[in-house]
Amino acid sequence: MTELSRRRLLAASGVAMTGALAGCSSDDGDDGDDGDRGDEADDEPREDSSVDDGNGDDGDGGSDADAGGTVLGDITIENLDDRSHDLDVLVEFGEGEDGWSSLNHWSSYDLEGRAGESLERDWRDDPARFRVTARLDGEEITSVTPGKWNDPGCLNLLVLIDRDGSLSITSDTAGGPCSADEVPDEDE
Repeated sequence: MTELSRRRLLAASGVAMTGALAGCSSDDGDDGDDGDRGDEADDEPREDSSVDDGNGDDGDGGSDADAGGTVLGDITIENLDDRSHDLDVLVEFGEGEDGWSSLNHWSSYDLEGRAGESLERDWRDDPARFRVTARLDGEEITSVTPGKWNDPGCLNLLVLIDRDGSLSITSDTAGGPCSADEVPDEDE
């Protein structure tokens, strides 16, 4: 079974409520079918759900990231492989619904085997839409946005090169800039 994210649950609820209320509140009566084919997006390869994927879930079924965004905390890099690797890390912030408008950080690393780094946190510290992209050895690319983790208030990221030399990005919502003392409460 696939995991049902908060965003998809709210979008499905919104579609169901629209269908239920369409006959009661429409002006011209042909308003009822507004495309409940949003399920087709679930069959696509797993990508980040905070990027507008065209499934119509950007209405009132929005997430925390739609309202105020997510704070990007620390980004740490760990190479668990015995071999050295080249790694590029990009941080982009999106200001509009049409895409990513600001490349805020780009660093390149030549990581020795079994080594790690922490990125200098020179990006904005207020909640926003963002995407982090990592490229391993000029080939393998992985991109994530907060939607992958259901748009929490704050995210620390770990860019991980595993023992087989594969790239992944994992998250943590505690510690560093994401500790309870550092992040303002945005449950409004």
